[in-house]
Amino acid sequence: MGGDKSAPTLAEDIEYQKDMPLVNWFFDSFSDFRKVLGLPILPRFTFLILGKRLPDESHRVSRRAQVFPTHRNPDPMTAHQILEAIGPELRSQIFTYFQTNERPAYRAVIDSLTGARKLRPQFILEKSRAQQADWMLAQLGMKSNGPIIEQILQIWLLKSQGVMLTTFLDAAGIEHDGKGQVDELPEDIAEDKAEAGVKALLAAFPAKQAALYLHMFQIQRPEGWAGLTKAMEAHAESKL
Repeated sequence: MGGDKSAPTLAEDIEYQKDMPLVNWFFDSFSDFRKVLGLPILPRFTFLILGKRLPDESHRVSRRAQVFPTHRNPDPMTAHQILEAIGPELRSQIFTYFQTNERPAYRAVIDSLTGARKLRPQFILEKSRAQQADWMLAQLGMKSNGPIIEQILQIWLLKSQGVMLTTFLDAAGIEHDGKGQVDELPEDIAEDKAEAGVKALLAAFPAKQAALYLHMFQIQRPEGWAGLTKAMEAHAESKL
């Protein structure tokens, strides 16, 4: 990840202050999670997540699905499991992007992680980028930091891999605004549509990146989508 120092310059600090609304937005996205049906939710704002604009009230699960479950799909991977499974090369790519292109959000994460350890952010930011990444990865291994992992992966996907979203959504027949934004994710994804989406991703993107996206997509519901689960199981490349 390079060995250059990345202590913030005065210009960076001024830019950081200008971007405080984004920093506050990022903090809100993982500090105000609530548990509803065992899921983390974002109750205070609208948040773009993997092609879906989540409403303030929470992830929605139909009453029929809650009261009359017909079967149980395998639980989707957790954020911790996904981060571990993608391996060092893709982790390095994601962290480097985050450090370089999403500085306000990166600073917000460092502020949160150092605050939890009662450290000054500058103590970490004065280290080389590689050392910062190693320290951040160690902190993200803590169980309580799962929501932060989700946010980091989501930001990387949304900001740097937008074509991946539209590729899957188009192939799976899920309507969006042309940029990958979906107002309402479907209650069901038919197996043939899911199969088309998985095939389109694997044909257009590196397998590990496609698999990362698919697993992140699946964790947006308690048990994911049954059709997508079957499509992923049919393609070894989509497994992490």
